[in-house]
Amino acid sequence: MALKVLVDNALQYSPANSTITLSARDSEGGVEFIVTDGGQGVPGDETDLIFDKNYRARNAFGNGTGLGLYMARSVIEVHGGSITMSNISPGGAQFRLWLPTQRSPGKNLASAASNGDNSFNQQIRLGVEQ
Repeated sequence: MALKVLVDNALQYSPANSTITLSARDSEGGVEFIVTDGGQGVPGDETDLIFDKNYRARNAFGNGTGLGLYMARSVIEVHGGSITMSNISPGGAQFRLWLPTQRSPGKNLASAASNGDNSFNQQIRLGVEQ
């Protein structure tokens, strides 16, 4: 959801023929997603407010409620992550979304001893491939 908000905003606020870049990298016990657009960026005096509830930058256009980045930040922080924004030169914005990753083999989500009436009885394991 959070990454979708960042990509949607990049598409909305970038000129039609500009480049939008999405990248990911292993970073400090987590994964960092970076979305870079070629739009106007955010007015410098508003960058600290961009994640506030119902806030829209003065150069924002089109439909919007000012909830997208607020909700994205909320979801990311609930999962122990962080999100930052910076303007880039000569124009545009860069959003960095960082989420922690689990380095252990995985976590059992279903007990091996559980037995129900449903025919699908398989353990699910979560982990990060390296």
